[in-house]
Parts: sequence; structure tokens; C-alpha cells
Amino acid sequence: MFKRADGRWCEKISEKGKTHYIYANTKRELLKKIQEKQFFVEHGEPFEDVAADWKEEHFASMKPNSRKPYNGAYNRAIEHLSGICINDITKNDIARIIDDMKRQDFAKKTVATQITVLNLIFKWAMQRDRADKNPCELIETPKNLKRTKREMPSEEDIQRIMDNVDSDPFGLFAYFLYFTGCRFGEALALTGKDIDLERGEIRISKSLYFDNGPKIGTPKTESGTRTVPLLDCLREHLPKLKKNQYLFSHLEDRSEPFTQKRIFTQWKKYQERTGVSCTPHQLRHGFATLLFDAGLTAKDAQPILGHATAEMTIDIYTHITNSRAKGNADKLNTFVNNSRKSK
Repeated sequence: MFKRADGRWCEKISEKGKTHYIYANTKRELLKKIQEKQFFVEHGEPFEDVAADWKEEHFASMKPNSRKPYNGAYNRAIEHLSGICINDITKNDIARIIDDMKRQDFAKKTVATQITVLNLIFKWAMQRDRADKNPCELIETPKNLKRTKREMPSEEDIQRIMDNVDSDPFGLFAYFLYFTGCRFGEALALTGKDIDLERGEIRISKSLYFDNGPKIGTPKTESGTRTVPLLDCLREHLPKLKKNQYLFSHLEDRSEPFTQKRIFTQWKKYQERTGVSCTPHQLRHGFATLLFDAGLTAKDAQPILGHATAEMTIDIYTHITNSRAKGNADKLNTFVNNSRKSK
């Protein structure tokens, strides 16, 4: 500790092989700063400070549609770990977050995302010498968590979609989703050059997302870039398009994609006019059911649906099988009960 020519006090300290200088106007102030510095060298910075820097860097490289679940996990981490220095956080602290989510009956996917985000924060901090350890390394997603419920469109909804494909001004959109399995944004990004009538193919390589206006980006995952068969029942309803015209647009010349407000307004009005109650994503599950009924294996269906892993397709196929098994059991029970009453 020494006093400089300008009157300030200074101390040189070493931290992880690097030399730092601490300055203060008085000796007492310098001693306080040294104590604080030594504390943070041992315990690390407050978790919320490190996490905020991670978020600023990591979110900048993420697709807008992917930020929502990560943002929820980030906020939950801040809620539980704010005020704790990052090197003081233990495996038990992380386990408490997961246990709390289990008590609140969060879905398996949400819990898995929480563990992923915490892992990313600690790994990022360690790479930048802002944390000494990663307490999430041995944390696994608990078994027997509930899965996000996969709702299929009802038979009544499917019939309404068929009946209104031409009669309703927005009928083609729902019909298209049901017979292609496209994600909402993938369908909205399609133009004439993506539809090959001769080969009977639809090439999915873009997705529409909304970030201060409509933007065109890549699909949700790498496997989202794919070719979907153009079914005959859909081909006959498609309009003739120039290469740069959007299949779905709020403009007569189809020169621009839908805005967020317009597309959701149109879908709501379509539901009111037709009585269709399902969501666009449920129609994607409806298409998966068509693939299942057509006899395509999960392995064959995976590239058509654009799933990142075969397990995702198998999961949907299993849900279809289980749902039908329950439905068949209900039908059998009803038949037997009615037969017994009639005797």
C-alpha cells in the first residue's frame, strides 16, 4: 500500500494470475475497497450481475421465438438466486429450484429448459473466470414429471376446416396447416418459389417471426429445413403464385407477409365464422395423426415434420396410440353397459 504523488492511495493485488490496482482517496477507504475486493475474489460477484451479462450476450444471438422459454427460466433463476454470490451457490441451491418447480407442477420440458439455462450461465461464467464451479453439472431432469398435453384437433374441427376451405376467405390457411404439418411461422413465410407443383413438393427453409414488425428468419431448428409432400387434395386449392408472392398475405398483390396483429385477428374471425376451436399448432399434431394413419413409421415421419430428434416423433405417435386405446376402451364400456341395461 502506498500513497501516489497525486495524493491517492494505491494497492496492487493479484487475482488468478492477473495484477489489479485499487485506488482510493484515503487510506481507510482503500482498506475497505481491498476487503471488498478480497471478498469477491473468494465468493464471486452477485449471481444477478453475472446472469444479466450472460443474458445480454446470449439473447442477442437467439432467434426471437426461442427467447420466451429462456426468458422465463432466466427470471426464475434470478428470483431464487438473487443476492447470492456465484461461488457460494451449491448443488443444493439448484436442487431447491427444481423441487419448487415440481411442487408447482411444471411440465417436464419447462424444467429441462430451466436446467439448461442455469448450465449455460455457469459455463459462460467459468469461461470468463467469473465463477469457480458449475453446481448444475450433476443436475438431471426429474423423472415422472407431467408432459405438455398434446391436443389433437377434434373430428368436428377437421370437418369444419374441410367444409370451409373455399367458402371462407381465410379457410385455406387452416386447411394448409392440417395437410402439411407446417408450423405457424413456416406457413406464413412461404412464397411461390417454395412450392413446386411439378414435383409435388413444398420446400420449408424460412419462418416468419415478429420483432417490431414481421421478419423472415430460418426455421426453429436445422431439421426444420425440409421438403413436405404437396398432397393432391391441397394442390387443387392453391392459388397461382409468382415466385416472390406470399401464399398468405393481407395484401391483394401478396407482396408482403402478414403482420402479427392482422394474422391473429384473421384467425380469431375465422374461428368465429366457422366454429373451429383448435389452435394452428394443434393442426400440426393433426397432420402427424395423418402420417400415423397412413402407416408411416416415426423414422419416416420425423423429416417431414421437421423434428430435431426421432424421440419427439415417437412421443407424438405414442400419444396417438394411447389416446385411441383409451377411446376404444370407453366405446367398449359404453357398448357393454348399454347392452346390460337393455336386458
